[in-house]
Amino acid sequence: MRVSGNMVSNQIIENLNIDLARLQDYHQQVSTGKRINVPSDDPLGSQRLVNINEALNGIEQYQRNANYVTNWVSASETTLTGAADSLQRANGLAIRAANDVTLDTQERNAIADEVNGILEQMVNTGNTQSEGKYLYGGYQTLNPPFQVTRVAGEITAVNYVGDNGVEQVEIDSGLMVNKNVPGNQIFQPAAGTDVFATLINLRDAMRADNNAQIVAGITATGDAQKQIVTEISQLGNKTNMMDMAGTNIAAKKLALTTLNSQLADVDMPEAIVKLQTAQNVYDAAMQSSAKILSQRKLMDFLS
Repeated sequence: MRVSGNMVSNQIIENLNIDLARLQDYHQQVSTGKRINVPSDDPLGSQRLVNINEALNGIEQYQRNANYVTNWVSASETTLTGAADSLQRANGLAIRAANDVTLDTQERNAIADEVNGILEQMVNTGNTQSEGKYLYGGYQTLNPPFQVTRVAGEITAVNYVGDNGVEQVEIDSGLMVNKNVPGNQIFQPAAGTDVFATLINLRDAMRADNNAQIVAGITATGDAQKQIVTEISQLGNKTNMMDMAGTNIAAKKLALTTLNSQLADVDMPEAIVKLQTAQNVYDAAMQSSAKILSQRKLMDFLS
């Protein structure tokens, strides 16, 4: 069978194209640092990378969720710690007012004024905002959850106008955490001590020089403080759980990121060697092909 010049030329071009494609492939790997640049490079590996990236996206969402909850819990813990300190101060004032027989009316009113200031602070605590949202309103985060009634400028009643909503946030696969606690469960629980009413009653008892009510205020402020401290403790437990979940999710992310790199990233020294080899092969093929084509044209001319 006679081999025509066109057949030889076509075979040479086809071989050169194969060598060029290989050269371009290695060049792209070195340029991008990636072993897989298009799905056809490794169909199975490409699908695994898609799955890994989806898992990583999910983990990053869990981390954003965890940060959101952590910031909320931290703000709550800070404000309630201040509230507990204020209630401890109110308890000390009640003890003094009940036991210091040397206090005159002016001094007792001065103590009542300080209790009134603590009451104002407590309402402000209940209406604390974090990132533009009220911490203790349940789902009602856009408006102050506690409204006050005043007589002659002093608070005489505090009403909760939020709701009982508790937002659950997923911080890991299947792991839900309560982000918030409605303010009425902290400051005015049905089975506990009404913190605001306790301070109002104590202040008014001091104004009226009602020693029996002042003594009752000692117990009430102590109970109110314990109530707030209990909530702080629960927030601390939640923080510990968040820390453990964060450690776990970070470990998962590291494992997936490492696997992603193993699948997608190229071994750069090896890739450079392959690129150089492919370049040498292509250059040699170009030279030999040019000689063969020149010789073939001469033979065709002579024949």
